[in-house]
Amino acid sequence: MVTRPLMWLLSRPIEAALWLQARLLYRDLQRAEYLADERAAELAGAAAVIELHEHLLLHSTAELTVQRHALGGGGGDVLGEVRAALQAVPRHEIERRLATARLEAPGPFDTHPPLGRRIEALRRRPPHTAHVTLDGWTSTRIDAELAPVEPAVGRALIDGYQSSLTAADSYRPRAGSTFAPRTMTSKCRCGPVANPVAPTSPTRSPATTDSPGATVARERCA
Repeated sequence: MVTRPLMWLLSRPIEAALWLQARLLYRDLQRAEYLADERAAELAGAAAVIELHEHLLLHSTAELTVQRHALGGGGGDVLGEVRAALQAVPRHEIERRLATARLEAPGPFDTHPPLGRRIEALRRRPPHTAHVTLDGWTSTRIDAELAPVEPAVGRALIDGYQSSLTAADSYRPRAGSTFAPRTMTSKCRCGPVANPVAPTSPTRSPATTDSPGATVARERCA
């Protein structure tokens, strides 16, 4: 009787020390992201890094384009349409998402700070000339090297989305669960009952009920 409360009391300082250690670790990881942004801004310029982070705010636009391709059969240039969709986003929509991102507060156990705060930290930096710039000729060569693998990357994006749908549909209950796939017979009240179960005890005096209300057709036969 006394051992368990005593062990619980002795474990409180240890648990608090572990929580503090984990909290400091995640704070250090967030600080590392700010330092990485600062080093990237020193090399490529703050404007280029800010533009990169603003593209990350448009991840939902890219995901929607991939989903549209996956549901439409997966044909066409997936990455090309993703790039076109990102370029078609107007500036005021980017600013709207940025304003929303500024309101996001970092969680105590987030490894990355919110994008809105990272962009604001970069905007507060004094402007300077980038040490590394990408000219048109080099950009064209990079695009030419990546062109052969773009179809495979697009196919991988579509396969990843379709796999997520398959994983959501193939729910397997744990042992002891009463979940079972519903068939038309078991869903429709007007048809026979699939696998009827005998009652465990007879009903002696059924309670009086009011007039049943109208049943929606979707509930009668889902």
